This record gives sequence, C-alpha cells and structure tokens, in this order.
Amino acid sequence: MRRRIIHIPVVTALAVSALVGCSNNPQGESRTLTMFASTDAKSAYEPVIKAFEGANPGVKINVTWGSGNEFESTEATQLTSGSGPDLVDVLPGTGGNLITVGSLVKQGHLEDLSGTSWAAEIPDSLRSQTDINGKTYVLPGLLQPLGAFYNTQALQETGLRPPATWSELLKFCAKAKAGGKVPFSLGLSDQWVGQLVPYALAATLVYGPTPDWNAQLQAGKVTFPDSAWEQVFGKYLELQKAGCFSADPNGISFDNTLPPVAKGEAVAIVQVGGVFGQIQNLNKDARYQFQALPATDDAKATYIPASPGHGVGVNAKSLNKKLAIDFVNFMALPKNLNAMAKTVGGGVPAISNQEFQPAELLNPFNDLVAAGHVSPFPDTGWPNPQIQNAQLVGIQNLFLGKATPEQVLTAMQEALN
Repeated sequence: MRRRIIHIPVVTALAVSALVGCSNNPQGESRTLTMFASTDAKSAYEPVIKAFEGANPGVKINVTWGSGNEFESTEATQLTSGSGPDLVDVLPGTGGNLITVGSLVKQGHLEDLSGTSWAAEIPDSLRSQTDINGKTYVLPGLLQPLGAFYNTQALQETGLRPPATWSELLKFCAKAKAGGKVPFSLGLSDQWVGQLVPYALAATLVYGPTPDWNAQLQAGKVTFPDSAWEQVFGKYLELQKAGCFSADPNGISFDNTLPPVAKGEAVAIVQVGGVFGQIQNLNKDARYQFQALPATDDAKATYIPASPGHGVGVNAKSLNKKLAIDFVNFMALPKNLNAMAKTVGGGVPAISNQEFQPAELLNPFNDLVAAGHVSPFPDTGWPNPQIQNAQLVGIQNLFLGKATPEQVLTAMQEALN
C-alpha cells in the first residue's frame, strides 16, 4: 500500500484557529478537560496541551498517563463503566486490541469528528486507520515507521553497517556479539514489544506480496498456519537462536530496552518511530541510522510497516464535548503536528503539510514510501483483539521454549474463529 507523505493539502488554519482562543462552551460545561494518554506520547503531547491552555485562559487539561500492559484495558474499562475521560487515546484500525477505532466505535465510545476541517485532509491511504463506515473518529497525529534504529558509534566500534538482506542480518548479529555488543535490544515483559520484529518481517514476507492478506483472512481464503506467517515466526525464532537479541528478554521491560541502545551497549533496536525521541533523550550526543529490517536476500523486495501511532478522539459521552473537539482541532494545526513530529524524531505528520521537513534519519523511510513499499501494521486489519492477545502470549512462550511457531499461529487462527 502506497502512503503519500508529501503534497497533501494543508489543514485550513483559519478555520481551525477560529475555534481556538474562545471556546464558547455551552452553559454548564466545565472548563477542565480530562485525558487518558500513553506515556509513549507524553513528550509530544505536553507542549501542545500547554499551548492550548495558554490560548484559552481558564482552561485546564488534566492528563492521566498510562503505560505497560495495563494501558489498553484500563482505558477500555473506564469508557465501558461511564467514567472515561473527555479526550481518548485511540489506536488505528479495526481490530487487534481494545482501544482501536473499530473496537471503540462498535461500543459507541467515540464522537464522530467528520465535520472538522482536518478530517477532509486525511490521506485516502490512511482512511482504513481512522474511519469507520465513512466517518472519521480520530485525529491521526503522526505516521510512524517500524524498523531498526542503529547507534552510529556502536556500528563504528564493531565495523558494522545496517544490514540490507537477511544473510547480512545474520552475519551482523554474529559480528556484533563477537565485538561484545548486544545486536538488538529486546524486552518482552511488556508484551506489546514482542510483536514488533514479526511485524517488521511480515511487511516483506506477507503484506508486500499480498497487500489484501487481511481481507483474505476474514474471507476465509487464507489462514495464519500454512501461510507466509510461518516464515515470519520461523525467522523470528532463527534470529533468537542466532543470539540476535538481549539475553533472557522475557525478564526485560520496555523501559529497560532503551538505555543499552542510547549507551551503545546494544547496536540497535527494532521499534516504532514514536519511541525514538525517548531514546534520544537518554543520550543527547548519540547519533543514529534507521533502516527497514530485511527479511529476504533481495534488498529491493523489502517493505516497511507504517501506521499512525496513538491518535486522539473525543468521548461520545463527554459532558465537555465542545471544548474537547476544540482541543483536537488545535492539535491538528500544522504547526502543532510539525512540533510533535520534531519532538518524537521518528515520525512524520499523518496529515502532511508543505512546511514539514523530515529529519535526515527518515530518508530511508521516505525512499520506501516513494517506492510504494509500505504496508500497515498487521493487527490494524485484524477483526478482533483476541488474535493479537494470542500472538503476544505465544511469542513469550516461543522465547521460553514452550511453543513452536506452528502452535502460535494455530492459536491466532483459533482466536479468529
């Protein structure tokens, strides 16, 4: 799926600005908003929140930051119980977990935002991530790639360069280990991290050759077992056996995967672009390179997964709906989306504009976009969250030696059925 990142019309700033600075809330509405958001987005969101409060004297946004495995279930529980925040953290797509657009709309938790000016500017290639039945429910803040971030100094110390083919990747791991480095920092105690390497491989092995694979899955034409997904998990296990990852990754949290990369103790990490800013903040002097993770020996066949990360929606049952929508419109201004992208460092505005200039780090990503070698994150097109849950548990068991790739895929298929 080709995703256009440049030359998308700019959001109409005048129309949005008219909503900012004077909220004109209906009588009885509070001037305090509540928000539940992932700590992954904290560095990007906080400056926008402060700017909105400054532009609207008397307005306050109280944010509860969530992280780890409990984040999704906590937000979903709050919304179901009627105690949810005004501003909702939303993940893209129709399935895969509890707080995707599809899951939340199905339960009536999200307000229709189709009438906003920015909704019309969302690229068609992202509509499956933000819209349900032709209606827009979430502002997709940043489009983030999923690939490998390499510490440049660690590369130099080991005489390595980012691998472009599968064979080079295996040699890379062996040479990094021989040089006293962890090839790829990995921690699985926060379950969501376990899916990143398979998703990076699946872009090339599954969705590049068959872009509509998820649609075929739901139509019963393909299954997780007896498909290219067997190659995905087979190669994941091959990387593990080759010593490509941190020792005992099931005992390592997400937070503890970042410092080794920033210090150069690990050469690289496979992560989403939205996390890169956190790595940068740990060592301001470090420099990095970014590449798609290769899955075959044909470098020209490599694809990269990319999807909007955490987006912002409005609780359909909010008592401060007008003010909440004003904030989302404020966040959608090009200057704010661009500032968020600059803060994160590993993403680009999902609603692009002519003012944005991507960092040099992202040039390989932009090259793949230009070549049309981009696919969505797999779970954004899965029909239910149970599939992803089966995958995450299966990956932990895979690394413990308690499951085979075939057993993991069978459990995912059973979760579909």
